[in-house]
Amino acid sequence: MANQQWSQFTELTEIPAVGDLFAVADISDTTDAGTGTSKKVKGQFAVGTVVNAQTGTSYTVLTTDFRKLVTHTNASPIAVTLLQASATFPTGWYYFVQNRGAGAVTITPTTSTIDGAATLVLNQNEGALIVSDGTNYFTFRGKASGATGVGDVVGPGSATDKAVARFNSTTGKLIQNSGMTCADDLSGEIGYINIPQNSQSAAYTTVLADRGKHIFHPSTDANARTFTIDSNANVPYAVGTAITFVNMTSQVVTIAITSDTMYLAGPGTTGSRSLAQYGVATAIKIDSTHWLISGTGLT
Repeated sequence: MANQQWSQFTELTEIPAVGDLFAVADISDTTDAGTGTSKKVKGQFAVGTVVNAQTGTSYTVLTTDFRKLVTHTNASPIAVTLLQASATFPTGWYYFVQNRGAGAVTITPTTSTIDGAATLVLNQNEGALIVSDGTNYFTFRGKASGATGVGDVVGPGSATDKAVARFNSTTGKLIQNSGMTCADDLSGEIGYINIPQNSQSAAYTTVLADRGKHIFHPSTDANARTFTIDSNANVPYAVGTAITFVNMTSQVVTIAITSDTMYLAGPGTTGSRSLAQYGVATAIKIDSTHWLISGTGLT
């Protein structure tokens, strides 16, 4: 009997149960003796083919690359060709490709598509699991550890598509990735998991980075201060932006606004407000040029 791969044999009609053993016959022993030469069976996962652009700038994926890892490690770009899925690679065929080099890896199916597109481009430190459905190819893509933008999850479609948002452990914010659209407008940032502090011991005018934060007047600064919410013309905060003010000194903190209008919750009076010691007040932007402020110790 000629040597054959496991995948070439006819399947058994019964699925082996947990704990069942496989009987292995040594076909080189033709004596049919009860005992034969002791041998071992070697099981191995195909470790893959390394493609280096120094020795070639193109590579055609073969059916023998099933389950293998194709790696690009050179600074020059390389082109990888996938044969037609329906003619060559059956449903469930897959292989891995990673780009560890500076040159881009461009993967092109012959007459089929990959994630519905004509090509897939993997930049440095990006990789993909490519799967055939018998007609076209689909991928699961991501970035390697240590690469710029770790935490991005690349989705189907354009090679630049990423997850709607990713968590920044340094700032504690979920950041919307540029170029990504979704049903809900994230306005660039989803927000904080806390209310970060911006401590100020001088007159201060708010900036865009203050949205969602609290402006803190510490007890170590025993001076009256004015904290000003900048105008929509200078700082176009999104509607719904909230900024909180905290005063820990016996000196009054004046909360002012520039050319826009700030209403006091309740009576609806406008103008600057005074925040007493241990007072807390929050201003919410209700439209492009109007804010509503409320709090304790606020007059």
